[in-house]
Formats: sequence, structure tokens, C-alpha cells
Amino acid sequence: MPLKLSRSQITAVLAALLVLLAGCSSLGGSGGETPTETDATTEEETMSDETTESEMDTNTTSGDSESELSGRMLVVVEGQEKHLDTEPGAKFSFNETNEHTWTVEEPMTLAEALETANVTAEPDSLTIDGETYNESDTNTTITYQVAGTEIEDPSEYTLEDMNPAHELVVRVDDHDQEVPGRLVEQSHPHPHGRLNMTVDGEPVDFTQEKYVMAEEAFHFHGDENAARWHGHSLNLTAAYALSTFPGMNVSEDAMTYNGTTYMENGSETSFTVTVDGEEVDPNTYVLKDGDSIEVTLNESDDSTVNEASN
Repeated sequence: MPLKLSRSQITAVLAALLVLLAGCSSLGGSGGETPTETDATTEEETMSDETTESEMDTNTTSGDSESELSGRMLVVVEGQEKHLDTEPGAKFSFNETNEHTWTVEEPMTLAEALETANVTAEPDSLTIDGETYNESDTNTTITYQVAGTEIEDPSEYTLEDMNPAHELVVRVDDHDQEVPGRLVEQSHPHPHGRLNMTVDGEPVDFTQEKYVMAEEAFHFHGDENAARWHGHSLNLTAAYALSTFPGMNVSEDAMTYNGTTYMENGSETSFTVTVDGEEVDPNTYVLKDGDSIEVTLNESDDSTVNEASN
């Protein structure tokens, strides 16, 4: 006997079939697992740890390179340049291709650095190549400088990373040195400073063309407006420097400027040279980096009257 279902019963059967089919589809799925929140967090933390470790490696490498200081050094003894050699494995050493460039692997003083090259540096003496020079010796001057500033005690100055335009300078000078000494090129360490000159109270204009590049050993550069002088010699006295300019000449105790001779402490004229405010003998004083030179020439009122009466 055929099964007869009412319309409401047929609707109920179809609904049940649909529910059953939907459940089977869900159970089959794609076969993959959906990442949980915990898994995602762990992955992010792992990536973060890797990034931090990479940054630490980079910073360590950078720190190692920054810990090595460098600069330039010039050593001159009695007008002759000395190139230093350090002991193998020393923490302080000179560049093999640039003999003026030094590097240091750990903090040390200038005296300690020089000691690695068998040079003993003290405030008033210097021992180099087996010979000792003392400030107390007749006409002997010992100078330690960094970037144009004098170092009184090399055992108290700690080396610093230096601008390539500046250098450490160690000098021993006496009165018997050859002037102007060996000329040096632009790339070689050489001194710079300032020069002002007045004649009867009127300043000399060193920006004039005749004073620019007047001499290879001592000159002004045209693009610097006479703001500083350049000394391209190992042994440049103040007298030699001033005598390089046209119309100027410095002798033992006088200076001639544009035909007029001014005597040191003369009765009618005067001539003085000071460096950083201290009077010096221009014939023996060797110019150094950072020197500010002042030249003063004056005629007394009496000499002016005498010239007028003649």
C-alpha cells in the first residue's frame, strides 16, 4: 500500500535532510587547522627576538669600530721631521700607507702613546733616538700641541678622536735650525694662525692681492679673506714669515716697511712682535699651529717733527 505523506510531513523530512547534509560538509572541511591566538602570539614573539638579536649584533659591531680612535701627528726635532715606529702588537700604531695617521685601540695618554715608539715625553724634556733634549738647555724649546692648543704635560692629556684638519704636534726647536726648513705640501700637517699688523695705529690690509700667495712657505689664501695664514715649512720663524711680503723685511733688531725702518725700542721708532700676547724675538721664534701674531710699528712724534724740519 503506497505511503502517503501530508504536505507538512514532507516539509519536515526535507528540513531534516538539509540539516544532515550541512553537518557532513562541516566534518569534511579542508583538512587544515585554523591558527589559534596563542600560536600567532608565539610566532610574533619569535620574530621580535630575532630582530632584537640582529640589532644587538649590529650595535656591537658599530661599537667596536667607534672605540678605535684616530688622528694625525707631526714630530719635528731641530727642524727635521721624525717618523715614529711602534712595537709590534702595540695598542697605538701608525698607518702603513699614511705615516702621519695614528690609531689607538684603548684610552691612553700622549706620553703612553709615544712610549710605544720608544719616545719618552715629559713636560720639560723629550728623549728620542737615544738623545735627550731639555728645556733647560740653551736656546731649546719643547712643545706639545693638540689642534693648536699647548699641552703642558703629555702624561695628563688623553688621546681623542681628531678632526683630520687638526693634529698632535711634538717639537724640539733651537736657534741653529735651518730656516725656513723643508717645504711641505698642502696634505702634509702644517701650521695655521692669525696675523694682525698696525703701522702708526693704522691696520695693514692683508686682503690686498700683493699679500695673497706671496710665498710658498708662508701666505694667505685668496678665498679666506686673510682670516688665517698658512705655513708650509717645518721651520718657519716669525722674521722669515714677515719678510716674505713685498715691502717688508725683518733684520736682527729692526723691521723695514715701505721704505721706513723701525728699530726695536729705538728712540724715534719702535717695532714689536707678540704671539698670543707675549713678546717674542722674531728671528728665533718658530711659528706653531694656532699662533696669533701681532706686529706693531710706530714712529714717535719727535721723529715726525724732525722729518718735517728736514
